[in-house]
Amino acid sequence: MNAITIDKTEKNMKGTGLFKTAKILSLLSLIGSILMYLLSIFTSVTLPACLVFAFRTFLSIEKGKKDNVSEVFTSTLLVADMFYIVAIAFLFGRMFIR
Repeated sequence: MNAITIDKTEKNMKGTGLFKTAKILSLLSLIGSILMYLLSIFTSVTLPACLVFAFRTFLSIEKGKKDNVSEVFTSTLLVADMFYIVAIAFLFGRMFIR
């Protein structure tokens, strides 16, 4: 009986560890996307970086679907993707206005 309880506790702890890691990664991704957006206002060098990070975010979401990562992680990455898309649109707008 004790072995079953310990086994369930270990599974619960692994789940919360994954959830905490996902929350930390999603928060870092969101902060990075906001910083990338702010940098894109001042320079157009960040356009390739925006594309790379948007592609990485897409791959993370696809991996999250396979591994059943929490929806908080994937939804926060989608918000981060929106910041990248706005930054890319802003940079293209600046290039064509000049």
